[in-house]
Amino acid sequence: MITIGVTALSGQIILIREFFTIFYGNELSIGLVLFLWLLGGSTGAYCGGKSAAIVRDRGFSTVIAGHLLVSLALPAALIIVRLARCIFGIPLGEMPGIPVMMAAGIMSFFPLNFILGFMFVCAAKEHAVEADTGRIASAYFFESLGAVAGGIITGIALVRYFNNFTVAWMCGAVNAVIAFAAAGMAGVVQRRWRVAAGIVGIAFLGMTVTGIQKMIDRYTIERKWQGVTLLASRDSLYGNVSITALNRQYTVFSNGLIASSAPDPLTAEESVHFAMLNCPLPQDVLVIGGGIGDAIQEILKYPVHEIDYVELDPLIIRLARRYLSGQAFFRLNDRRVRCVEADARFFLKTTDRMYDVVIMNLPGPSTAQINRLYTREFYEELARHLKPAGIFSFPVASSENYRSEE
Repeated sequence: MITIGVTALSGQIILIREFFTIFYGNELSIGLVLFLWLLGGSTGAYCGGKSAAIVRDRGFSTVIAGHLLVSLALPAALIIVRLARCIFGIPLGEMPGIPVMMAAGIMSFFPLNFILGFMFVCAAKEHAVEADTGRIASAYFFESLGAVAGGIITGIALVRYFNNFTVAWMCGAVNAVIAFAAAGMAGVVQRRWRVAAGIVGIAFLGMTVTGIQKMIDRYTIERKWQGVTLLASRDSLYGNVSITALNRQYTVFSNGLIASSAPDPLTAEESVHFAMLNCPLPQDVLVIGGGIGDAIQEILKYPVHEIDYVELDPLIIRLARRYLSGQAFFRLNDRRVRCVEADARFFLKTTDRMYDVVIMNLPGPSTAQINRLYTREFYEELARHLKPAGIFSFPVASSENYRSEE
């Protein structure tokens, strides 16, 4: 029961994180993912409850088989999510529609959660029979205990040090080991399941030792970014960061959204010079996001004393230093540039610095996290850090054939 809970929460965390890099992680995609997740689990639980005869006669065998299926289904679900662009022909940079999101979710999340839901009912009924009480309250307790443990271990610890596929692989291997141990405890009757679990466990171990697991990981990541040269793709506590190259154009993606692209002097000039030229003597400048590209290079053309570059995810800065430091537009090594790894709103609430110019280079408010920086409250907080003649500049997407009241 504990393993079911751990697997369910760990699988949900890593699959949702991976899903965001394809479908941009806004509230709509979050809602669809959770809907399909709950639909799969509830459908599996319903079918498990209706299969009373199977559960009564082969309850323990069903649980063992479920662990073996989950050990394979979890890595497979993550692979399907990564290959969604290839499967549905989604061009890089295009936001897929709801039907594609639904189809990808059904293919990946639904089967895994169906198995977990079916397993839970079988395990709960088997527990009630073994306890000879007919009560299954303790089964819910142990499953919930596993869910809490899975959330803490995966959401706080594992995602800091391993990418999503490695975590899925580890969860799959754990389920194979649990199936092997459970079949051994069941005695001679479950010997065939013990052999099957041993084969699956050996396969996991062999593919890990020989490097096949890393090859699958690398292949699926490259397929996810097909059409461009992938320089790096890493997972951090905040999500996925990828750096791609195409015809000497370098782009940094954060959870599938373009965080910065360079060289792009036209965009950098527009984002920087309109603000800088409106300030009589710009000396202290704050840059929120987008500092990996040409923006800082353009700011350094002015007699500035210091530039604070605030970036939420430190992995963006770390990967940029490793893969882009040799490019002409890269200026984070300049002595006047200070990199601040923090949330922009938190930084402004905790600093007492005043700025002549604040330049925000972020995508449009397509997610709740980014939308926090397009609010009245954020502007009021930021205004308290502007000098009397200070300037704040930020981008707003527009279309030449649409005008709203705003």
